[in-house]
Amino acid sequence: MRDVERTAIAGEDRSPVKRRTQEERSAATRSQLVQAAGASIAQLGLNQSTFSVIADKAGVTSGALQHHFRSRDELLLAVVHDFGKSLADGRDSGRSRDEPIAARVRQIFERYWALFGSPQFLAVMKIWLGTQGNAAVYREILDRMRWFEIRFDREWVEQFSDCPATPDTIATARHVALSAMRGLAISLSYTVDRNRAATEVALLEQMLVRTLEGDRRKPARR
Repeated sequence: MRDVERTAIAGEDRSPVKRRTQEERSAATRSQLVQAAGASIAQLGLNQSTFSVIADKAGVTSGALQHHFRSRDELLLAVVHDFGKSLADGRDSGRSRDEPIAARVRQIFERYWALFGSPQFLAVMKIWLGTQGNAAVYREILDRMRWFEIRFDREWVEQFSDCPATPDTIATARHVALSAMRGLAISLSYTVDRNRAATEVALLEQMLVRTLEGDRRKPARR
């Protein structure tokens, strides 16, 4: 009898499993398709990554893929946008401004390098180079890249607002750092010396810290 009572009580305590809404399921499937597209393009190239290949990699039907993306161009743009969003997300400026400049830069570099070393970045590069003959898509990609660049500049200036470096110097340092990291990431596609790449990233990190710290005899900007 007591066993039955304990079972009943346990059943009462068990919270019902919350089912995902249709919108949540749709967003999850869309994200899964974008990730599959990026992985396929990175591995097989742009031309070989057809709708059917990407759908198979994502474990869905071609019809399901076309339900979420009306065209291949729309899917390619989603891959580019998703990568840019990943670079921008994960920032916690309210907390990180209380940390030393070097710690903030290390946090950013760790996230950036993980993304630049991923198949998604390689896919974005292949999309960017492979769509130059498609004026409409290429222009849209450039517009999205410029939008992210402006956002990054603004966020870096905000995140390092307590540094002696001027806003122009902060923005320029960001451009140089990202350009160098992109180049190092591309070099990983034809070299196996990852240790050297990691050493170069560490050196780049140190250079950026020194630039942001500037002349410590000067007061921080207000």
